[in-house]
Amino acid sequence: MDTAWSCFKTFFNKSFDWTFSLKGIARYFKMEDRIFENWCAQYPNDIHVVQYEDLVQSPETVIPAMLAHCGLTDELLTRRFYETRRSVTTASLAQVRRPLSKKSIGKWRAYEKQLAPFIDAYFSK
Repeated sequence: MDTAWSCFKTFFNKSFDWTFSLKGIARYFKMEDRIFENWCAQYPNDIHVVQYEDLVQSPETVIPAMLAHCGLTDELLTRRFYETRRSVTTASLAQVRRPLSKKSIGKWRAYEKQLAPFIDAYFSK
């Protein structure tokens, strides 16, 4: 729900025209869910699933597990990503310059009424 709200309120270019309506976001998310389920069924031991809430609640546990799954070295800089000075050209420009945060978790609840078209479309069969 938080991701749907974030997609809807963020201005993306035409490449992300599915974000222009809540029903479009629901359709896109349902498609992504089907693709994800397929990949998980095809490669059950190769996909490491991380819930955002878990990541921001316990980064010192979740990040090393992600890196280990990918065969990468656990380095302190992976937790201090926001200190990088490289160019960022995505809609999340401001976010990547800040540490992980819990403040967006549950933010959708204030907009539950407005999210009704998403909720109806996403959770319908």
